[in-house]
Amino acid sequence: MPASPLRSAVLGLLVAGAALGFLRSLEDALAGYDARRARTGPPLVWHFGMAPVAALERCVAAARPHLPPGSVVAFAGPPEPRGDGFLRWRWAAYFLPERDVVRWRGAAGPGPATHVLACRRDLAGDSRLAAVARLPAGRLYRVR
Repeated sequence: MPASPLRSAVLGLLVAGAALGFLRSLEDALAGYDARRARTGPPLVWHFGMAPVAALERCVAAARPHLPPGSVVAFAGPPEPRGDGFLRWRWAAYFLPERDVVRWRGAAGPGPATHVLACRRDLAGDSRLAAVARLPAGRLYRVR
């Protein structure tokens, strides 16, 4: 007995509706998994050649000859509300692989650091620090 055209059309619509529902639920599941909808800002896209990375590299390269071997360096980047401080600190550690680079904690003090590398930041008012060198877009200090 041949299928009627109406029966075939209804069956085709049901299959198309089920497929559309499946694809929508799959899209929602994937969006929840990788949190695409939760992102509010740009992704972390620091790479070589970007202006902030190149400026940081110049600042660190100029400080390197003034740092004694085995010294611990506290890195002080510009105060940033977006949380880029972590990225700057890790890039500074990357550019100084022969030194231990820790984060500058401000009022908490330099900790175990013997030097403070301040890129795009001025710490001249801190009495615990003595200026060593002026760098491109920064300064190097020795902890007293």
